[in-house]
Formats: sequence, C-alpha cells, structure tokens
Amino acid sequence: MRRGYEKVCMAAAVLAMSLSLSACGMDSLVDALGTSGKSQETAGETQEASEESQGAAPDSQEVPERGENAPLHPLVQEQYLSDYDDSFRQLAYTEYASVGIRCADEKYAPLEAVLDRYNQDRKAEAERIHGELLEAAKADSEMNEHFYRYENVDSVDILRADEQVFSFVRENYDYMGGAHGETSFFCANLDAETGEELRLSDVISHEDAFWKYVEDELAKEYASQDLLLPGWEEQVQRRAADSEGGGPFVLSQSGIRVIFVPYELGPYALGAVTVEVPYQASEVGFNEAY
Repeated sequence: MRRGYEKVCMAAAVLAMSLSLSACGMDSLVDALGTSGKSQETAGETQEASEESQGAAPDSQEVPERGENAPLHPLVQEQYLSDYDDSFRQLAYTEYASVGIRCADEKYAPLEAVLDRYNQDRKAEAERIHGELLEAAKADSEMNEHFYRYENVDSVDILRADEQVFSFVRENYDYMGGAHGETSFFCANLDAETGEELRLSDVISHEDAFWKYVEDELAKEYASQDLLLPGWEEQVQRRAADSEGGGPFVLSQSGIRVIFVPYELGPYALGAVTVEVPYQASEVGFNEAY
C-alpha cells in the first residue's frame, strides 16, 4: 500500500466528454495542488490601493469543530495574490489556503509535518501559476477591451479532524477566458497519527459493493430524472477500476463521499456530483479503525 505524503490522490480538472480521470500521489503534491503567482509587492502602489477594496488575507482561523469532537483543532488560512495594469484593471487573481492543526500532543507531530510540506508546496505552486496567469492576461488584455481577470481560486473544507482521520477537500476553479472556467478537486485522507495517506482499500474491504452502492444512488437521484449523460455507468466503472484509488473521495463524519467533476457524469450545468456511502452500509465492509 502506498502511503503518506507520497501518494494523496487527486482529480484532474474538468474532464472532456471522453474523460479519463487522473489521480496523483503525494509525491506529486505540487501538481495536485493547483496554482500560483507573483507576490503582491509586484503591483506596487496599485496593489496597495487594491487592498482597500479587497482586504488583506485574514489571519489563521480555527475551523468549526465537526462531529462529537475535533481534538486536532483544524486551521485554514486563506491568502491571495493580485496584479493590476496601469489603468487599475485587475489582470490576475489567485487565492489559496494553507491547512494546519493546533494540537500540543506530540503523537500528531507526523501529521503536522505532512501538512507543513503540503503548505510549502501549495504556496510555491500558487506563486508559479499566478505568474503564468499574469503573463497570459497581459497579452490577452491588450487585444480585448472587455477582458475579465484570469483567476485561480481555492475553497478548502475540512471534513474530519479527529483522533483517527484528518481529511479535507480542496475545490479549485481556474478561469482563463471563455464561457466558464474549469473545476477540479483534491482530496486528502490522512491517518491522524502517522500522517500516512488512506487509500480506499484501507477503509473498506468490499470495493465492488462500494461502487454498486454509488451507482445505485446515482441512478436513483440523477438518472431517474434524466440528468446524467449517456454512458455514465461506464464512467463509474472506470472510476472503480482506477489503480490509483478511485479518484477523488473523502472521509466525512458520516461516510465516504465520492466526487465526480463537471462533465464526468452530466452536463456542466449540473456541476459536481457527490455521492456519500454511509458508514452504516454494512455490505461495504468498513474498517472499524476509521
């Protein structure tokens, strides 16, 4: 079993109609995490003026505790990068978040180390991609008087922070022109004490039953209303056969959530589709440790 910082799975960005979902490990965490930039100082006085309208990045804020307890006291700190042209038109905007815990217990030190590496990689990648956005925006804005800023924005939701599991979902929206941007998801499921990645096979023992539950729920909630694209069942089967662990899934307080990105099962207007397999689904064979 591949574990730890080396192998946290991710979903690729919006998939084409002939989608093939990609996943990566924690050793390619930079690629999984999404995006980047130039420091706020590069905008000079223009950036200083923009802070009055946008506000500076907030201090670390403790996430509301979920479930019966959340002894790890999770923290999420949002940060942003922004650049303007000489006419005060915003060219590029990047928002990303660091994730941490506030816990003095030494047994969680390995998890803290994993999260520290995640945050360092995420910051570096955010700065790099913001630079790419800015370069493209400068060129494209000169040719388009109705130019709208290029952006890459994260939204982080911590689902578990208990004695067994630390898990979160990072939703990323990337826009570089056109009718709409692309949405992708990165999911982290970590053993709270070791910081090691939890694969789907670590948590359940009957994967066939797991994916049948997912397919049945999709048929009941979406296919019965003709909301899914033809061939959606094959996409679920493709996900089930994914050697990297089943694509984006995350352990919540009540079950395992499987996330399908826009276009994977239905039209873009449907958005992301989420199915949760509850821990009470005995046919799945959940590992009682998690």
